[in-house]
Amino acid sequence: MRARRRHWPMAIAGLLLLLWLVAGNSVVHRLGMALMRLDSLPPDLMVDGHLYYTQGFDGLWRHDLRTGVSEQWWMPTDGSLVSDVAVSPDGSQLAVAWAPPAEAGFQTGSTDLWLMALPISEPKPLVLRSDVLESWRDPWWSDEGGWLLVTHQRVRRDPGGDLLAVRLDVERLALDGTSHLLLENAEQAALSSDGKRLVYLRPDPESGSQGLMLAQSDGSPAHELVSSTTFRALASPRFTPDDQAIVFSASGDRQDRIQRDGPAAGAVMAHGAPWNIWHLDIATRVLSRVTTSALDGPALTWSLDRSDLLAVLAAEGLFLRSPDNMWRLAAVTTEGKLAWAPAP
Repeated sequence: MRARRRHWPMAIAGLLLLLWLVAGNSVVHRLGMALMRLDSLPPDLMVDGHLYYTQGFDGLWRHDLRTGVSEQWWMPTDGSLVSDVAVSPDGSQLAVAWAPPAEAGFQTGSTDLWLMALPISEPKPLVLRSDVLESWRDPWWSDEGGWLLVTHQRVRRDPGGDLLAVRLDVERLALDGTSHLLLENAEQAALSSDGKRLVYLRPDPESGSQGLMLAQSDGSPAHELVSSTTFRALASPRFTPDDQAIVFSASGDRQDRIQRDGPAAGAVMAHGAPWNIWHLDIATRVLSRVTTSALDGPALTWSLDRSDLLAVLAAEGLFLRSPDNMWRLAAVTTEGKLAWAPAP
């Protein structure tokens, strides 16, 4: 029996090689991800709803937390890019950032914002780009569902059409497509559960890194919680369910520790430093690392009942995290964004 078992890895490797020769690398990659072990949630963990998550050129996916099944839920025209998704408070519709195939060349990642009624419907445009480099992304619904916070990538060109400047702002976008500027030089805004405060990222135009900011829901006054010099990059800031702290993703180790202790241990991924999830207590400003192993580009969302369950989407998979454990629910092909929706 032992001799036979030793042949399984070679057989799988041979199958993957044959598929690569016949169907290409993308099929081999997906099959390899599917062969990786997934975790089953414990029976006493009562969790319900759907996790919608984006997979770039592979469309929008849905994971049923009750059955454990992940499936491609919506795939627009081949060559389209789906980057962001957000679920309305009543669970009736999605806000989706996606772009159709590029007319020429490669897809730049600049997206329009669309609305899709659940359980499934054709998307309807909410706001569209007027420039190939303009973008609408990072939707976040207001508590009553009447408007969204969005990141607007603005583009300025000279009369000849040459690019002069690109700027990120946060705008308040109504469901009729009208918007007004809320925060300049800002992105990825998220509201607290009571709707009274918001957290967002402020890009540093010199270094390209971001600082973590806190403000009232009208945008003022703004306070810096984490300096743009602390990490190489930040993403996905979220209030904790009790609104007393903020969790976010950060690339690289804390720069103050690097300067004091030398380079941090751990492998650096091929396209950037490893990411981890961090927790910041707003009152004490105590910053602590949540994850014990590095992830690649993790995006975060809390459970609907505002419990301590945190869903995480990274290049390594779709995860569910409690204060004591972290389960890998599904294999994925790339990093993306995610949202937690109630079961129909």
